Amino acid sequence: MRRRVRHVVGDQRWRIAMTDSGVEQQRYARAWRAMRNRGYLFLLVLLGGAAVVLGPVMVVDPALIGHHIPLLLTGMTVWLLLATATGFYAARFKCPRCGDYFNGSSHRLRWFATERCSHCGLPAKSFPAET
Repeated sequence: MRRRVRHVVGDQRWRIAMTDSGVEQQRYARAWRAMRNRGYLFLLVLLGGAAVVLGPVMVVDPALIGHHIPLLLTGMTVWLLLATATGFYAARFKCPRCGDYFNGSSHRLRWFATERCSHCGLPAKSFPAET
């Protein structure tokens, strides 16, 4: 018999009772948590990098910025490379059901999260008993 204990704090978090299907449910829960964390990491790099790189430009006297342009361009280049890398990392999440890329194929990724797997149609944040 399947038993699921639902515990809501902030957004939905799942605590699964150990039953026959509990292991499979826990695997899905870990996968959806990883998907959410990848998105959060991308947003952190994107917005945090903007604050770190562009924040001092707004605070420093405009006359002094001209002396620090190479440092500013280097910081912006590193920030954009990190944002691109974490964007690829977030987009290459694999579906817990079929194992293919959730947001598309390996050569054609969608950058924004989709509601269903591109291959098997598994709804995002669903569990085996719900589909």
